[in-house]
Amino acid sequence: AEEKAAEQEQRAQTAEEQRAQTAEDLKAAEQEQRAQTAEDLAAEQEQRAQTAEDLAAEQEQRAQTAEEKAAEQEQRAQTAEDLAAEQEQRAQTAEEKAAEQEQRAQTAEDLAAEQEQRAQTAEEKAADQEQRAPAEEKAAEQEQRAQTAEDLAAEQEQRAQTAE
Repeated sequence: AEEKAAEQEQRAQTAEEQRAQTAEDLKAAEQEQRAQTAEDLAAEQEQRAQTAEDLAAEQEQRAQTAEEKAAEQEQRAQTAEDLAAEQEQRAQTAEEKAAEQEQRAQTAEDLAAEQEQRAQTAEEKAADQEQRAPAEEKAAEQEQRAQTAEDLAAEQEQRAQTAE
């Protein structure tokens, strides 16, 4: 009976040790699983952080490109403004030159009218002298002068027409 009791005691001891060992093994396995899960979570968070950094770098690049494009468009707008101002200046100069030429044409017309008046006066004087002077030679000379004055007036008229 004592041996049997000792055997049962031994079996109970062994069973208790096995249960303790099993509990320790389960606890160790659970802790190992938790550690692995924590490592996986940390790796996932590291990946997310890397992805966030990559996205931020890409957005920074896009912002830089947008700034460069805006600066280029600003430069183009400035160039267009400068060109428009230059063309405005050219138009102003052309208008001033046209006004000056108009003034010259008017002056030429006035001069031609004055020459025409002189020629008319010369013709009248020649006609008057021709009536007064008995000498035909003197009258012919006056006629020649009047013709010359007419030719000069016609030339002035032609110049005025060309100027216009």
